[in-house]
Amino acid sequence: MAITLSLFIIAIIIVFGLIAKLIFSKYKVPDVMLLILLGTLLSHFGLTGGLDLGSPMLSVLITIALIYVVFNGALPIKIRAVFSSAKWAFVSAILNFIAITTGVTLVSFMFGFELKMALTLGMLLCVMDGSIINSILEIVKFSKRAEAFIQVESAFVDIIVIVAIVAMINIQEISLQTFMQQIVNFIFLSSAIGVAFALGWASLAKKIGTRNHLSIATIAMLLLVYVFAEQFSANGVITIFAFAITIGNLKILSKVMYKKDQESIEPLSAEQKHFFSDFSFILRTLLFVFIGTLVDLQIWKYLLLGLLLVIIAYIIRSFIFKIVYTGDIPLKDILMMKIMGTKGMTPVVLISLIAGSTEFTNTIIGAIFFSVLLTAIAIPIIERGHNPSISRFISSGFKKKTPQLEQENSL
Repeated sequence: MAITLSLFIIAIIIVFGLIAKLIFSKYKVPDVMLLILLGTLLSHFGLTGGLDLGSPMLSVLITIALIYVVFNGALPIKIRAVFSSAKWAFVSAILNFIAITTGVTLVSFMFGFELKMALTLGMLLCVMDGSIINSILEIVKFSKRAEAFIQVESAFVDIIVIVAIVAMINIQEISLQTFMQQIVNFIFLSSAIGVAFALGWASLAKKIGTRNHLSIATIAMLLLVYVFAEQFSANGVITIFAFAITIGNLKILSKVMYKKDQESIEPLSAEQKHFFSDFSFILRTLLFVFIGTLVDLQIWKYLLLGLLLVIIAYIIRSFIFKIVYTGDIPLKDILMMKIMGTKGMTPVVLISLIAGSTEFTNTIIGAIFFSVLLTAIAIPIIERGHNPSISRFISSGFKKKTPQLEQENSL
């Protein structure tokens, strides 16, 4: 009976995920919020009572989800876009990581979290969910330059946060110099492993052929690459990221590496990418519903604390963009990029590693939910020609678009 109920709930969740995605595409209401709400309702009515949060199998599934979501999120990123936007995107990621972590940590510490948990909250609120951003990019018109910038920035800041939190968990006492050295080693070693495996896999995949279950074999290769990187003191997530970017840019790389035979390496077919997208959809749907089951409505005040911390992060992000703003990106796109700091998959998968208190979990879930909600509210406002700046809203409310909007980069 328990197995039958579990299968029924999984089926309902997937169908609901499809409906939520349709709602997102039509009304621009992000599916993430609806999925979290569904998980909260399932938990509230006792339909998830048999879920063992400490189960090794659940930890394995969450790790697989992290591997695959990083792969699917990095796959569309183009090397040319990375090189054209990398400098300022990296600067933005570093500045946001430092500033948001500092600001959110101080506020979290004031609300009673111990320093380590407050610092973890600060780092988690730096992340930008690539899957949500890519979903937004599908329905919102962006310049190519802005699209590349936001994708690269999202990838950079997520890598920094993941490495920092994993290092903090694994190393009790670590100096700043050791930490920075570890990040550099992680990036170079992990990237080298990822690129090497991607080139080798591409050559092998050509011999296997697209009809011989290549998509399933690629998933197995992702797991192998992750495990290999972790065993050789590299970072599995960064390795998967480098693997995905290499696979996604094989057409360009083949022209450089195989001048005489440009067909030696081919990128993934459209059919395979469609399979990966479907697989990613199932993982995202199940994980966001899972995060909703962790909500404890009895301590709802911590959900609101998540809202407060997200607002602080957005204000800081808005100031950072004053520093990294480049004139070749339209101002409307800049306004969009300021409010696209949505939280999502990275905090979800890291919660199981951090093992924080219920108050900590509620705060993170509140931050995820309200960050997506704020983005969903702000995007149509910007599209109608308004500037939904938090600081401007506090002082004078939303203002209708005027010629000044095209001339000044206000917060």
